[in-house]
Order: sequence, then C-alpha cells, then structure tokens
Amino acid sequence: MRTKTSHSSFSFKQTYHQRRSVLCTVVFLLSTAFAGSAQYIDSSIIEVTRIRFFKQMFSEAGLAISPREISTKDVLNLDYKKDLLKKYQVSLPGEIVENSAMIRFTVANASDTLEKLYFLPGFYTRKMSVFTADYNNVTGTITRIHDSLTRSERYRGARILTINARDTAVFFIQMQMLRTSSNNFYPRLIEIDYLRQWLQWKKSEDYPQDLVTYIASGILLLMIFYSLAVYMQNRNREFIYYSAYAFCTFILLFFKSLLNTEYSHFNFFFEEYLDFMVMVSGI
Repeated sequence: MRTKTSHSSFSFKQTYHQRRSVLCTVVFLLSTAFAGSAQYIDSSIIEVTRIRFFKQMFSEAGLAISPREISTKDVLNLDYKKDLLKKYQVSLPGEIVENSAMIRFTVANASDTLEKLYFLPGFYTRKMSVFTADYNNVTGTITRIHDSLTRSERYRGARILTINARDTAVFFIQMQMLRTSSNNFYPRLIEIDYLRQWLQWKKSEDYPQDLVTYIASGILLLMIFYSLAVYMQNRNREFIYYSAYAFCTFILLFFKSLLNTEYSHFNFFFEEYLDFMVMVSGI
C-alpha cells in the first residue's frame, strides 16, 4: 500500500514538473516575441540621446512626393514610403525635381532637458517648411512651425528641430529640390554644436577631387594667358576663340568645386542654369 502511494506521489510530482517546464517555456517564448515586436515598433523612432555627432535616416524616415505645394491638412494624407530615400540616394529623376517632397520621421527625447538638432536633407533644396505633431495624437496636434524658429544662421540649408524633455514628436519637412543632376536625398540629423565641423568634414571628403579640379583650372588659366599673349603678337583671332573656350571651361570646373555644399542663391542659379549656359557658350 505504501509502495503504491509513493509511486502515485512520484508520478504526480513528475507530471507537475513537466507541466511547469512547459509553462515556463511558453512564457519565455511569448515574452521574447513581444519584446521583439516592441523592438520592431520602436526601431523607427530616433532617440536624441543616442545620436553621436550625426545620424543618417534612410531606415527611419519616409518620403512622399506631391505635384503641388502641401498644406497642413494634406500632410497626413500623403503616402510615405521608406524605400524611396534609399532609391533616390544617388540621383533624382526629373519628374520629382518639379514636385514638392515631404520627409516624415519620429524623434524621442528621453532626457530631462530640452534638446535641439539640425536637420539637413541635402545640399540643393529650397522652400523648406517644418510641421510637427505629438506622437500620441498626430492628427489633432499637427501644426506648422514658423520659419523664424527653425531657420539656421550657420547654414541656411539646415533647419533647427526642438524636442521637449521626456517627449516624442513627429516631424514633417517639406522642401523643393533644385533642377540639377547632382541632387539627391541624404537626410541627416546633426548635433546642434557639430554642424560647422560636419560641414568641414563633408567638404574634406571631396578634397582629392577638388585638388585635381583646381590644378586643371590653373592650367586653363595659363593657357588663357598664353593664348592672349600670342594674339597680341600675331593678331590671329583663333587664339581669341581658344582663350574664350578655355575661360568657359575654367569657370565651369572652378565654380563646381568652389561652390560645392554652399547654400546661396548664386550657387543655385549656377547649378540650375549658369553651368549649362557656360558649357554651351564654350562649345
């Protein structure tokens, strides 16, 4: 009788441990699944405190294209696609240049102090407008920020974004791209005290190319002076034509490197119209 009772007790304990093991396994799998799901949802939110110097936003931001200027009520009706930023990272098709572009992304500030960042979509943009909304109520809180609050004095192609302490905000940046073949989408968030150093670093990346361009420009200047000197001696008009061609080529090469990353009306006019006019004049 005692043997039978002990055997029953042993079977009950064995069953209890088996069920407990199965239950713990299920709980572990469910917690892992929920944690992975939460991580996936939060992966599109950019945490300000984790940004070191600057951050590219190809996987966190969405891009939408509209054939007309976008109003506040139309911001949420656009179709934002994250794959378009990677697609247009190298160059932009012509039909997009004539339209308005809108970039959407979410920024969170887990610190106890207000944080500011620079937003830079590229180097050849204009007519930028900033919209913001609360992350928990985007539809009811979306508003347009006045340009005086976002305009940067250090670099007019960037916009200043402000994120309150312990807050999560959704930003919508509207812009128009220049009509130039060297334009692309390359959105970045840059720390507020790092913009000047970042611009210098970005300029230094093209240093080898700029060095070759400046050397070629110097050689063209020597050719121009030589052609003018020969013309003064024999009055052959072919040297005038040759010096004019060399001068147009010099202007095209020199200003392409000198004005690179510069945000100015002259640079925009040069990239959109003047470079083509100079090239045609030289030909």
